[in-house]
Amino acid sequence: MSKKEPKKVEYNPDGTVKEKWWIQGIGVVVVFGLIYLFWSTVFSVGGKGIEAVKSKLNSNSSKKEICINQTRNIKNEFTAKKLYKQCMKR
Repeated sequence: MSKKEPKKVEYNPDGTVKEKWWIQGIGVVVVFGLIYLFWSTVFSVGGKGIEAVKSKLNSNSSKKEICINQTRNIKNEFTAKKLYKQCMKR
């Protein structure tokens, strides 16, 4: 029975272990892939959030116009404010 000889480890002049070039290439691809995934996720989620805020603001502004028009002809200021607040809550 013969024993397997352990692989010889090669070292760089600065004492670090020499790695094969293809391992470094895989590492670079993985790092850039992770960066791409991060940025694409940030932009897709951010875009959806911005659109949601815009639609909410648009619906509020149109709702304000409708409520103002409904309470425009009320003579009593107190009643007009109450009806306006109720309208905005709907």
